[in-house]
Amino acid sequence: MIITIVGGTGLVGQGIFKELAQVVDYELHSLSRNGKSKDNLVEPVLYHSANLNETGDWQELLQKSDWVIDAVGILFPSKSKGTTYEKNSIQPAKIIIDTIVNSENQCLFISANDGPFFMNDYMRAKKEVEAYGQKRLKSRFVSVFPGIVYDASRKSSYFPARLLEPLIKIPIFSFLKSYRPIKRSQFAKEIHKIIEGKESSLTSRIK
Repeated sequence: MIITIVGGTGLVGQGIFKELAQVVDYELHSLSRNGKSKDNLVEPVLYHSANLNETGDWQELLQKSDWVIDAVGILFPSKSKGTTYEKNSIQPAKIIIDTIVNSENQCLFISANDGPFFMNDYMRAKKEVEAYGQKRLKSRFVSVFPGIVYDASRKSSYFPARLLEPLIKIPIFSFLKSYRPIKRSQFAKEIHKIIEGKESSLTSRIK
């Protein structure tokens, strides 16, 4: 099975690769703007650099992959970096979807379950991609809806998630369940289940 993660050098992508690398029958590819670095390297993943706005070998790679996983996107836009949800989350996803629309493979989109009010634009961007993927790929498009995907290597998400986990078990704070914190390693296991054709609770939103 050929599996390609677009945005595979990020926190989530690397976590998925660590899980999938345990299966010898998988051929794993990572697509990102910069390819690989010494800090982002999981064996035996093949790392490729690509600009999705330009034609290249990456298109053929996506078309021949059994699964294409979209792990591209930003949490917050930045004026100083010139990043926006449209440019850095929505458009890359649409390009990926359009590239494989005439193939027979499947696309897994990492969406989000919910977010606080100040992340409304982030959620709108996620839902726009969901709608586009479902329209173009029909049943070949699968979305997953995690909350905070956390790992000890990234303190900015680790500590908020660890604070949330005990709180959501208290009835008065049950409304926080929609923020759905999940450990990166567990999230990767859920992705693995989906790839293997098994059910996962992450394919449904919770309130």
